[in-house]
Amino acid sequence: MRKKDLKDGMIIEVERSNLPTVRLIKLGCRAVGFNISANLTSMTDNLCWEGCKVVKIFKNKVMTCFKDINNDNRLELIWERERVIDWSKVPKWTLIQAWDENEKYTIDSLFVAYEPELRFGFIVVDNKYDEPTGYKHCKIHPSVEIKEEWYK
Repeated sequence: MRKKDLKDGMIIEVERSNLPTVRLIKLGCRAVGFNISANLTSMTDNLCWEGCKVVKIFKNKVMTCFKDINNDNRLELIWERERVIDWSKVPKWTLIQAWDENEKYTIDSLFVAYEPELRFGFIVVDNKYDEPTGYKHCKIHPSVEIKEEWYK
């Protein structure tokens, strides 16, 4: 989703630095909500501006009044920003899946460390080797509940 894709009447959910997340309705070059409005002229194509970023976009399903911007049953989610893991916050020995070139060849492994300056920066231990091994890519195993504090 890009800035040019935002249409009047869409509801945007915005994360703000050190403030609660809010929902706003886009109206022209502004977005308005309860006791808040934002000028969107400085918004980047990546849907960020002045310490704020759009994390979800909804369209009206059956919104009948302004307070419905917070009622998920009356809105249809049409886009959500992918959340990024901060690997420095993931505990050692967390179950992960690692791979180099093709994700269909993942290896279930235990996370040891992330060294971003290395070509194979995800350091893991798997069943094939007793020693830590580096991989290019990594994701949290589907069986593991991702903790909120692991996100950037």
